[in-house]
Amino acid sequence: MNVIHQDVTLVNWGLSKLEFPDWLHASPPCINASVANYRKGESEQDLTMAMSIINALDNINPAFFSLENVRSYRKFKSYSLILEWLLSHGYNVEARDLNAHWFGVPQRRIRTILLASRVSKPKFPEMGKTIGWYEAIEDLIPTFKEWWIAKWNHKALVEKYGENYLDDIQGEVLYFRQDNTSGWKYLTKDMPASTVVASLGDKGTIPNIWYKDKVLKLTPRAIARLMGVSDSY
Repeated sequence: MNVIHQDVTLVNWGLSKLEFPDWLHASPPCINASVANYRKGESEQDLTMAMSIINALDNINPAFFSLENVRSYRKFKSYSLILEWLLSHGYNVEARDLNAHWFGVPQRRIRTILLASRVSKPKFPEMGKTIGWYEAIEDLIPTFKEWWIAKWNHKALVEKYGENYLDDIQGEVLYFRQDNTSGWKYLTKDMPASTVVASLGDKGTIPNIWYKDKVLKLTPRAIARLMGVSDSY
């Protein structure tokens, strides 16, 4: 398989010497559609990217096309323009919201996946074995450093769960994390991790685990595991 990676906004198709692929995949920037972005909203850049994707489709005319983005991207005019082009050019199109956890990733990450084909009906893969965050990083726990809960984090936890919030944890192992959009979450070891966001590391957002009466800080390798990234990467 020959994979070509290019910024479609920069390709001059009239002069390009690129080998035209049978399958074109597009993954436009999702920041303006992300629920984690309080300033979200479609921009001219989003529309320009959509028109560049359509221009690529016009020139390549691939047998297959796929697109990936956050769910809110479906509300953008950019998505509608791409969808309208595909339907008007005879593509069979199907779009679904899929959770990476359903396919073996120990993380809850839901994305819209659009599949389009000129030669057959699009077919999505079957769901696979699911695993929780603990199974994914259990062997790495001995490498984690003991950590602490910052005063402002402790205050937020007390306000949400009460003064004795750690006493209410069921079982010796529990994962909890904090992000800027949804606050603290307790996740038992059979559950997937919360979505690993781009701002991870900002303002105390490194995930921790409560393990044998200690707070432990996850390592970059452990966080990569939660994202489904291979140790060889």
